[in-house]
Amino acid sequence: MNTPLVVVYDVSDNERRELVTRSLRPVADRFQQSGWYLPSDAGLTAGRVGAGIAGLLERGDRLGVWQPCPSCWRAVRWLPAGAWRPAPPLTGRGGWVIRG
Repeated sequence: MNTPLVVVYDVSDNERRELVTRSLRPVADRFQQSGWYLPSDAGLTAGRVGAGIAGLLERGDRLGVWQPCPSCWRAVRWLPAGAWRPAPPLTGRGGWVIRG
C-alpha cells in the first residue's frame, strides 16, 4: 500500500546532488532545496526510493526517506493552504529508510 513520502538529503558533491535531484524531479514536489514530497500516487515505497537513490551516494552523503504514519500525515499542514497536493486517505504502516 502506498502512502506519501518525504525525502531529504545532504550530498556534498554538486554533480551527485544534481543526479539525486534529477531522479526525484519527475515524481516529487520540491519543498526545500534538498527536501521533496512524493504523493502516494507516485506508487513508490520508502524502501524503493531509498534503494534507488543509494546507488548515487558516496561515503559521507546522507539520505532520509520517511513514510509518515497515517495519524502523523493527517496532522500535516502546508502553508500557504493549498500549496501542495492534498494528502489522500491513509491506511497501512509507516516506515523509513536512512542511508549514511
